[in-house]
Amino acid sequence: MSNIENSVPKVFISYSWTTPDYESQVVALAERLVEMGVDVVLDKWDLVEGADVNKYMEQMRADANISKVLMLCDKAYAEKADSRKGGVGTETLIITPEIYGQTDPASKDQRYIPIIMERDEQGHACCPIFLSGRSYIDMSTPDLFEKGFEQLLRAIFNKPVFKKPELGKPPAYILSDEEITLGSTSKQRAAMTALQSGKANALGACRDYFDTVIENLERFRVEPEGDGELDDRLVRSIEMLEEPKNELVEFFATLIRYVPAQQAGETLRRFIERLYPFTQWPDDGRHQWVEIAADNYRFFLHELFLCAVAIALKEERFEVVPELVQDFYFVGRLSSNEHPMKSYTRYRPYLGGLNDVRNARLELNRRSIHADMLKSRADMCPSLSFYHLMQADFFLYLHSYLHGREEGHLWYPISLLYIGYRSAPFEVFARSQSTAYFERMKVALGVESKVPLVELCGEFATGKIEPPKWGFESFSPAYLITIDALCTKP
Repeated sequence: MSNIENSVPKVFISYSWTTPDYESQVVALAERLVEMGVDVVLDKWDLVEGADVNKYMEQMRADANISKVLMLCDKAYAEKADSRKGGVGTETLIITPEIYGQTDPASKDQRYIPIIMERDEQGHACCPIFLSGRSYIDMSTPDLFEKGFEQLLRAIFNKPVFKKPELGKPPAYILSDEEITLGSTSKQRAAMTALQSGKANALGACRDYFDTVIENLERFRVEPEGDGELDDRLVRSIEMLEEPKNELVEFFATLIRYVPAQQAGETLRRFIERLYPFTQWPDDGRHQWVEIAADNYRFFLHELFLCAVAIALKEERFEVVPELVQDFYFVGRLSSNEHPMKSYTRYRPYLGGLNDVRNARLELNRRSIHADMLKSRADMCPSLSFYHLMQADFFLYLHSYLHGREEGHLWYPISLLYIGYRSAPFEVFARSQSTAYFERMKVALGVESKVPLVELCGEFATGKIEPPKWGFESFSPAYLITIDALCTKP
């Protein structure tokens, strides 16, 4: 076929002159197709008196510009085709060799489309024998006609409802010689189903899933001594943790959507607490250890915490955020002079194994390998974009300056290294020009009005507080907040 994409598609309609009413129905269908940009060959307006009827019918096979032949099948059409009688019988003789001679009858490139216009007394589709087994479009009732018409139009223009997605990137753990998985997918699916269906045991299923994640996370530990450079092994481990991260992000989204805010936030908080010990000296009796050997776990913890806040903001479940940022986290075993309850800012580490060791060894001259990896992984995450990650990072940065300055609990927004790619304020603040929206959102920031934000932006403006800088790259908090537009509309 030579029907070139974006050109006007041309179709041939084959049908039976069953009754005048039926013929009118066929003409109406043809006219509607023409109105939709389809060039229709129909005997009612293309076959004139004195023309060669057989030659006219042969064009359905011979004319390369005809991309589809629409066979309108009613009872009379099926009978005439099976008995090879009349014009339909002649057309059947022309069509049959091509249909039976197809080398790949299941291919997507199908020229002949059966359209069921009638069903028999038993409800079976009226269809010729030579078309049996072929997929058809059902337009046999008024209700089915409209649905079938759209299906037909999509088939003519080769624009199916369901389109195969672009080929993605295989998970790192699949390609790795060291195949490591969490083995938690089945429990994640079971817990998600329980949440979505509102089952009484849903939170129990959540805990089962999180228990499995914690139990199996030790599989990803990187030992200071091993084959190859330590920073290479850290990067490989982080890559193998990408699939578990995506699985957890999908689960976080379901938990935040379907569970009341306080329960969702508390459930996430308890899980995130359990990740922190992986970032510290292993509790296995060893006497030597290298701190950067846990940078894979630190990256993973930071990324997951950022994702949890990002999802809550994206879903506008603002009441979840305070559960994640207001109270301290129990981080467990620390040195004897430290209290085990810590601010969420503890989850934003500096990754010396990546930013120092790897950067220097490979002479990468990157401002932050940590930020680079956050961005590349977010770009591949099906449920959460890097934009939403940056929005959460900025949100946490503001929150820490609003509530944590006196104790020195400040959040460093490493992803905003890429803020130069944005040309507009973040969505939650842009929408907060509406006073009603701000009143909903402010609970996440832990403020009663916009005044603390205005005062904070004043400190940035006077230089009392300076936002982070990466070379010549930085950002303006007042601009990202749209501070002058905040609460200026109802």
